[in-house]
Parts: sequence; structure tokens; C-alpha cells
Amino acid sequence: MRKTCGATLLKEVELSGNKTRLYPFKVYCYKPVIQSLTNLIKKKGFVGNCELWRHRQSSPGILSDIYDGRVWREHLSVDGKPFLSDPYNYALQLNLDWFSPYKHVPYSVGALYLVTLNLPRAERYKKENIMIVGLLPGPREPSLNINSFLEPFVKELQTLWTDGVMCTFNDSGKRVTSRFRAALLNVVADVPATRKLCGFVGHMARKGCSKCEKEFKTGGFGDKIDCSGFDPNEKRRILKHRHHVEEIQKQTTATGQNRLISKYGVRYSSLLKLPYFDSVRFHVIDPLHNLFLGTGKHIMKNVWLGQEKPHISKEQLAQIQEKIDRTKVPSSMGRMPLKIASNFGGFTGDQWKHWITLFSVFTLKGVLPTKEFEMWRLFVLACRYLCSPVVSINCIAKGHECLMKFCRQFEKLYGPKSVTPNMHYHTHLVDCILDYGPVYSFWTFPYERYNGMLAENCSSHRSVEIQIMRKFLNMQFLHVICKPNEFQDEFNHCFPIEKESGSLSETVTDDKAIIQLGNLSQGHVDLDVTSMVSTMHLIQMMGPFSMELLDETWVNNLKCMYTNIFGILAPNICGYIKTCKAVKIIGDVIGAECSRYRRSSLILAKWCALGGQIDLSSECARPGIVEYFFSQFVMINGKSELVIIAKVRWFQKHPSQNHYGKPVEVWCKELYEMSGPASFIPVQRIHGKFVAGFDQINRENIMCVIPLPQKLYV
Repeated sequence: MRKTCGATLLKEVELSGNKTRLYPFKVYCYKPVIQSLTNLIKKKGFVGNCELWRHRQSSPGILSDIYDGRVWREHLSVDGKPFLSDPYNYALQLNLDWFSPYKHVPYSVGALYLVTLNLPRAERYKKENIMIVGLLPGPREPSLNINSFLEPFVKELQTLWTDGVMCTFNDSGKRVTSRFRAALLNVVADVPATRKLCGFVGHMARKGCSKCEKEFKTGGFGDKIDCSGFDPNEKRRILKHRHHVEEIQKQTTATGQNRLISKYGVRYSSLLKLPYFDSVRFHVIDPLHNLFLGTGKHIMKNVWLGQEKPHISKEQLAQIQEKIDRTKVPSSMGRMPLKIASNFGGFTGDQWKHWITLFSVFTLKGVLPTKEFEMWRLFVLACRYLCSPVVSINCIAKGHECLMKFCRQFEKLYGPKSVTPNMHYHTHLVDCILDYGPVYSFWTFPYERYNGMLAENCSSHRSVEIQIMRKFLNMQFLHVICKPNEFQDEFNHCFPIEKESGSLSETVTDDKAIIQLGNLSQGHVDLDVTSMVSTMHLIQMMGPFSMELLDETWVNNLKCMYTNIFGILAPNICGYIKTCKAVKIIGDVIGAECSRYRRSSLILAKWCALGGQIDLSSECARPGIVEYFFSQFVMINGKSELVIIAKVRWFQKHPSQNHYGKPVEVWCKELYEMSGPASFIPVQRIHGKFVAGFDQINRENIMCVIPLPQKLYV
């Protein structure tokens, strides 16, 4: 039962001519979902891109996108009727987050984003494909739920599920009219926003977990809750959840409702009006807020630096910053972790991710006590196993095992009362990955990026939400507007569009070739003529180019390399080569040491053995530095084939290779293997890039190798 609150909704404003008008105190900017989806469907190429997933190929035991997850496969048909298996039926992902459009003013605006999951991952989060459902007015977040804001959204989702919407679009130059349906199958947000969207109590409540029936020990007033214990608990089920909500709704008093809300840990959500919506399973544990902004940040800032006697002194923090400043990192990595000396002040989510997965192990060695360091290393390994663009079932199991070992060691070292709710949520992260594929399919990094963009669109303190919505829709319109070919330059000058960067700048749809390239780079299959030719279109040489002549020694080494990989006894090759300073492999640039891409010249490959010889069966990825790239034609089986080769210097092994423990390896800093056939490597066999850190062991300068994940988007 809701009582009339008596709040004033409208204000009277005097206009010119002694006229008055009523204006609302708060405005909810709502963009109809059906209208937004219809505009996307009419956009050139959108419908075709949404159908590409049907033709993709994947390897058994490998999760490369949301289509490999259990939820997608289970919704190919619903109640015996085809849904995702039929064309023009779309799955949607919803995000809710609040941001402040001002730096020094306490004002929060909530943004509801919607994404079409049928799109390839490289296209899914681009500006022109993002739908903003609404902007929730500030200055403060709603305390318990946002049902009043969800009502129009849910009504449209009901229409899209039952009747769909008729829309006309271009299909290969033909005008086609068809029915389009859609369903909300995924909710991604931080913990407080998830509770308001899906109908759960706060994470500090007795039944504060939205995934299982675990009861946290709350204690007395002012006491910390006890979230300890990492054994599996009974999972929440949607039928039981809906039954509890109905029971709460039947209560006629607020006291009765609150008693049952506390007992069951659930609330009513408007999303439950959708007959297919599973509030328990369809929301995920966001890895950004759970791992990086949650546990990782909490341990560094609160456990190790927030005590009266911090584990890490100011002098040690300054030394850590100096080590990071000396590292060599690829230019594609983005913002480096800075301000470590000021207790990690102002770190973004991306900087926390880089600090935890790349820099923390080799900088904290010798700073932390052994037990704390080994505990932290388990957490880092878990993050690296789980947070990969493409992940195997085996890696998911390893990551979950490391995460559980970390949690139990943390509880043992710091006590049950120090265990946070986020650490309990680690137990459910593995199910989210199995349900929705790699974390790149559902973490909130893209939405955090758009929050920053929306915040920049606010230029005054009046009608904040209206001006943000208008500017975003204008920007989106400029991305999709069709400009006349003969006036492209004039239009681009008048309406400049910010270029996408990183993974959003590329679109690759040849899944078979990408899988083949991934297997080649990891040494899982032999490099033969067929595999080389089938992956060549994924590689692009970047200028400037020059023609050079190889000396006789290099020609002999090159012939030996071709003999090793192609089995040609006396390959016929030309001594002239076309050289360049960089190549682009599926959008990822690898450069040469003497080029403007030199930060991306450090590579890993399972290729080189002792004495500069080739070892095709090697399981050890050796670090090297690219000197240059070149292409040439080679006669293979009577046919001239183009190959692209990297000339590499390979680093020597160091006796203290495992000094830091995984994922960091120690290699000689300035000692290289002898030149030989392994000095030449086809670019298809390059495993990936690495971050190079520099330190000392027993007064000897060494290089720390921290591998970067492969950027293979399937």
C-alpha cells in the first residue's frame, strides 16, 4: 500500500505578457525503445551484422563470445517455440549506472543503456549502436527501486516479446518488411544498481547475496557483517523468487512487507512483469566492480594502506612508482597507473585492471611479507585466467580454483570479519562466465566509458538531463547520417566525428581464419601452406616500405627456416625483400624497435631454442624484440606464395626465471640468443606481446616479462 506523499511535482513560472506556465521539478528523459530499435534496423548493415553469429565457428571447450554461453544456447527456443534460432529475433543487454556531470557538485544522473547482443562484439558497443533508454533525474539516486522509471520500458519490452514490431529494411538492395522481436536476457551493473533493477535487498543485509541463499552474520549495531565461508550454498531459483515477491505484495501493511523483505532478501521489480525474465540468473557479477574496483582496490587501499601501521610505506610506494615508470608497454594499453605514491589516488577502473594484472606482482615482490605476497599472486592469476577475450573451460576452472584459494587464505590471514561481500560474490563469477561467455561480453567497461562521454555533454546547471540526452542523440545522428559521396570532405569538416579506438575500431567476421590464427600463434597446429594462405588476409603491412638485399648468411638461415616449416629441401627464394616497420594483425599493431611503433616491438613466441635453432614443439614462449618485417614470394609446390616474416632478436633465459612466480618470468636484459634460422619467424607464429619491467636480482639487472592477452575477437 502506498500513501500519498504530498510532494510538489510542478512549479509555476511567469512568462512574458503576464502569462504563467507549469514546469516539472524533475524531468525523466525517456527515449522509446521500439523507436530506437526501429532506427537501428533501418541503418545500413545492422540487420546483416545481427545475423553473422549464425555462421560463426567455435572450438569445443572455448568460449569466445556470449553465443557460446549457456543462456544463449538455452534461448534458441523458448517453451518449445524457436526464438533466437529464428532470424530477426534479438537478445538485449541492460545497464544502469549513475554518474556526476559536475566535478565539485554533488549531483548524480542515472543512465539506462540498452545493447543488441546479436551484433558482433567489435560492433556491439559502438556509439551508433548504443540505445539510451532514459536518464534518471538527480540530484540523488533512488534509495530502494526504480520501478516508476522502468514502467514504460517494461511495457515496450512486453510488446517486443509478444507481438514484435513490423519494420522495413534494405537487404542486398531490396526493400524487405519483416517482424522483429526482442527479449531482455542480460542485466549488467554494479551491485547497488543491480539490486534496484532486479529486486533484491542491499548487499549488507542478512540475505545480501542475489545469487544464493547464504545468510550473512550481521551481529549487533555497528558490527561488521560476517561474509566468511566459501563452500557452495543453495542457489536462488526464479520460481521461488517470484513466489516470495507475490507473498510480499499481498501484505497490506508496510511493516508486514518489510518483515518479509528482510526474511527473503527480495523486493518487487517491474522487470518481473516480463514472463521470461529470470531476475536471479539474468543479472551478472560485474568483474570490473567485483575484482578490480572491489577486492583489488579494497586490499590495496583499506587492508594494506589504510591501517595505522600500513604494510607498504611511503618510500616503498615511491619505489614502486619508479619501477612502473621504467617499464616498456605497448601504446595500445591506454593510461598507465600513476599517483601510486599518493595511495593510488584517482585510479580509473582501467588503471586498477592494469595495476593488478600486469604490474603488481613484480613491484610488490620483497615489499610484502611472503604469505601476503603469495595470497595476492593467487588473486592476480585468477584475474588473468578469467579476464581474457577468449577463455577455455580449463582456464575458467583454474581461475575459479585460484580465486577460492585466495579467499580462504585471506580469511585465514585477516579473520572472518575482514571478508567482504565482494569476496563472497567471487564464488558466483564462474557461473556468470559459463552463462554469458568471456567477461568481455558482460563487464561494464564500455558503459563506464559512455558515462564519461555523457558527463562531458553537460555545459550548464539548468535542465541537466535534457541537454545531456539532446547532445548524445545529436552525436549518434552524425554517426549514422548518410552523406553524399561528392560532398564527403565538406560534410566531414562541418561535422567531425571522433574515431573509435581499440577493439571498437575493427570489425572482423572471418571466424574460421581467426581460430586458425590463434592455433598457429600458440603452436597448437603446424604452419603449412594452407594455414598460411588462409590467414594472410588478417595481416596488413604498414608503411613506409623499402627494398633491401639480404646477405648470404641471412639467405641461408631463411632457407633453413622454410625447410623447417614447409619441408622444402632447397626452397627457391629471392634475396630481395620488401621491408616495413610495422604490421597490423586483426587491428593489433606490432612494430619494429626502430620505428614510431617501437613500444609494440616486444613479442612472445613458441619458436626459438638454444643456439638460434627452431623448435616447433616448444611449450615455452620466448621473449624477443622485432628488428623489422619483410615480405617475399616463395616457390612452394610449384606455386609462388606470399609470406610475411619478422626478423627478431630473442632474449636468453635467466637462471632465476621463476623468481617472482607466475605470471612474471625473469629473462636476461641485454643478452640474446645466437643468430640462426629462428631469427626469422612468420608473423602467424607470434604468440602475443608483453610488458617489460626492469629490476635487480643480486645486483644484476634483469628483465621481467609480463605477457599480455591475445586480442582475438571471434
